[in-house]
Amino acid sequence: MDEAEKTINIFISQYPTDSSGYDERCQILGDKNNILAALTACMSAIRLEPENLSCQRDYASVKQKLGDASGAEAIYKQMLSKNPGDTSTLLDLGILYEKTNRLDEAIEIYEKMLTLDFEFKDKLKIGIDKLKARREKQLKEEIPKSKAAGN
Repeated sequence: MDEAEKTINIFISQYPTDSSGYDERCQILGDKNNILAALTACMSAIRLEPENLSCQRDYASVKQKLGDASGAEAIYKQMLSKNPGDTSTLLDLGILYEKTNRLDEAIEIYEKMLTLDFEFKDKLKIGIDKLKARREKQLKEEIPKSKAAGN
């Protein structure tokens, strides 16, 4: 990773107005858990190319690593407002919802994806079924707790 960082820094020094260099730096620094520097690189990439979905998606990913799920969600939703059929963004948002235990919202996103044209729908259907089972299990576990609290 250090070598990749050195290489991308050379690229950026030679092409300072190319957003792809900053986006790559964002990814590398995010992978190295240098989150604040990664955020700065992401913002530089977005400043240079505001409509680039890859830059925005990487920015949201770094926000998640920082623990800012609501910030990442806002970025994904903004991206989807411009391109509602972007399966990559929908998938990322669904994963975010899963990680934050918002299973109903994750299921809703994934079911929306089934109406779109993309590969691996069969795997997505299996994943949705697993999520629904997980949600049901959680609901069953919550019911005894609430009954016990009422006694």
